[in-house]
Amino acid sequence: PRGVFYKCLRGLNEEEGAIGDTEHGITEVLDSPFGSWWQACESCPLLPFCGGGCTWRTPPGPSECSSRLFLEQRLLFFLRNEHPILE
Repeated sequence: PRGVFYKCLRGLNEEEGAIGDTEHGITEVLDSPFGSWWQACESCPLLPFCGGGCTWRTPPGPSECSSRLFLEQRLLFFLRNEHPILE
């Protein structure tokens, strides 16, 4: 054990996935491009469902929320199939 902390299992044992260690604490999350993800998500009503999405797969910088798009598309699909009059 090297005493390294990772935000998720996807980045386990990969240097770019490390967010800190036992000697220096956790600092990488706040300093990284992924550190501010919550600012875009904190007021979203879908946050409890997606947990903010996967920051590993999301490119750094502003991007469209794939979780929100997916959930909206699935909801529209369901409504159109259950209530064809809504088309």
